[in-house]
Amino acid sequence: MDETVSKQFFECLRKIGYNIGEQITEGTSIPEDISIAEWLSFYATIINRIAYASLESPQIEDENKVIFHIDWCPHQDHYSAFDCRVQRYFVQGMIDACNGFYKKSEI
Repeated sequence: MDETVSKQFFECLRKIGYNIGEQITEGTSIPEDISIAEWLSFYATIINRIAYASLESPQIEDENKVIFHIDWCPHQDHYSAFDCRVQRYFVQGMIDACNGFYKKSEI
């Protein structure tokens, strides 16, 4: 694939992910009594359960660190290494939308 076409393709995936991330946060607000770690854990859970239908085990280690383990992915029998590389751009768009939403919420 031509490098210019690749960049355009990956940018489109990020934009689609960003749009989905905006849809996830649309009409919501971050409760004042939860930490950023709790908010990020919640957002990651929505991405995994709704956008990907994946089962996960989330864990908030402390105020600044959230981790999760994907227990099962319904697409795991169909994804190849290339698919996983493509997905990272899609998910990056959703993460970018989350960052934008959080920054707007701080105002």
